[in-house]
Amino acid sequence: MPETPVSSDAAPLAAPPPNATTATAEVSGGAQQLPPSQPEPTLAEKKNGDPPKIWFTTPITIGTSSTGNLILNFSGGQTPADGVIVDLKSSDTSLATVPATAKFEPRKTTVNVPATGVGPGSAVITASAPNLASADIKVTITPSTPFYRLNLNQYGQDVEKVALAMWWSLFIGLILAGLGAWLKKPWRPPRMWSPMACS
Repeated sequence: MPETPVSSDAAPLAAPPPNATTATAEVSGGAQQLPPSQPEPTLAEKKNGDPPKIWFTTPITIGTSSTGNLILNFSGGQTPADGVIVDLKSSDTSLATVPATAKFEPRKTTVNVPATGVGPGSAVITASAPNLASADIKVTITPSTPFYRLNLNQYGQDVEKVALAMWWSLFIGLILAGLGAWLKKPWRPPRMWSPMACS
């Protein structure tokens, strides 16, 4: 059987995309190249082509030497099976500190980010990850009040009531003590004046 001539005007095969794999199949008359397979979609291409993103819920206010949790969210579907590691950074570590990284566990969409206050002021916490837009949030740090410094605006009325009660207790106690001492003295009838007593 004569061979069918192949036209030299046939269009060349397109180059496969990066990370694509090719395969061959044994068919009658020899091996035939199959179309290249598509590469695994990246994190930003999943969820129907809508790129996922990370974002913080709400700003928080903490005191110096205290820790509060920021809530970091992942939207656009659940995280991959191996999770997502996010880099964290504080704009001023003399005011607030955060861990170097946080991880979204597999198939989870939220993670707590502990922020610790160092000095009074405000700092911006930034979260970033490959193929994802970074997220920022503000943390406000207020001075902590030592235990020995009382807030007189809050406790002033109670202190005044206690002081007034103590003053009245002391005053009544002194009156009762004097009255008791006077009652303990023996009673003597009053002496009658007589002209004879003057002679």
